[in-house]
Amino acid sequence: MAKRKANLPTNKRESKRITLRTCIACRKKLPKKEMVRFVLRQSKQLAIDESGKSGGRGVNLCASASCFEDAVERGSFNRAWKTNVDVSDRDKIEEELEKLIEQRAFRKGERSVTFRVDKTVAEEITGKAVTKQPATI
Repeated sequence: MAKRKANLPTNKRESKRITLRTCIACRKKLPKKEMVRFVLRQSKQLAIDESGKSGGRGVNLCASASCFEDAVERGSFNRAWKTNVDVSDRDKIEEELEKLIEQRAFRKGERSVTFRVDKTVAEEITGKAVTKQPATI
């Protein structure tokens, strides 16, 4: 019996395929949404592609600082792009990566965030009088 590939739907109800990407540091295959995409700018500098839609060839890493450190130390970026990559602003990229990881952890599942607040607090925040229903901000 042949093995079923992980990204293929098992039946017609599962209509969406899960796009898998490989981390250049640890070689794990994860869904695209769980990875961080890096692109190479024309100045040979590394940049995080938050939207995942920047032009050019990109590489993917797991959303962890340890995979980023491993990729820099082992030269995985150089190997993936077959050129010397400038990682001189490594600290800045690490900070951006940490912020991105925190944002993704907070917004896991891509659901909207709803806060229910007291009527007086809602009036203070919005500067408007709130009528019958509780305000959702």
